[in-house]
Amino acid sequence: MGSRVSRVKIESDLLTQLSQKTQFTEEDLKSWNLAFLSECPNGRLSEIEFASIFKKLFPLPVLTDKRDTSNLPTAVEDISFKPHNDLSHLIFRGFPTSQDNTTDFKGFATVLSVICRGSIEGKSEWLFGIIDSRGSGSISYQNLVDTFTILVSFIQSITGHKDGVIYELAKQRADIVFSSLSRGKDGTLSCGDFTSWIRQNEEIVELLDMFLSRV
Repeated sequence: MGSRVSRVKIESDLLTQLSQKTQFTEEDLKSWNLAFLSECPNGRLSEIEFASIFKKLFPLPVLTDKRDTSNLPTAVEDISFKPHNDLSHLIFRGFPTSQDNTTDFKGFATVLSVICRGSIEGKSEWLFGIIDSRGSGSISYQNLVDTFTILVSFIQSITGHKDGVIYELAKQRADIVFSSLSRGKDGTLSCGDFTSWIRQNEEIVELLDMFLSRV
């Protein structure tokens, strides 16, 4: 009984803390907490669980030829969802994790607040952090190409539209970023540079918001 009361008190304290730290109200946080625990009863979200949730949020388009895929081997399904897995891995990188590579509700809600209701600066800093995979404080041309490759591949997989060779499209987008900031391909971008570009291209944030509207 005592431990149960303590658990409720800790949860109440956490909600108060998060309502002050994030852009969510206590009611928002209670709803998110219920959803979080329904997917992660142990209170920890792993990358595998996040990838599973991500697939539910962004299902593959229905096959136009109505083929029965129920008997397809798992390997085929895994290949179909590779863009989802790549992007969910990229996004999960932006969550604070423990040594076992899981995050708790506090970390989940804090990041969700930034990407759902944060300022352009906050969102761009978060995006910069997941692109800067080594935490070096700068991103290279190749970092952007790799990121855009994942994004273009994902968009094509959920829309079913193939608008060109993915890698070439990714390079074109990276070229636009670097040229607009007067950087050569052998240069790097700081977080300030990246934020400056985001401010000039708010459709990137609008695209992020469009994805998050499914959450």
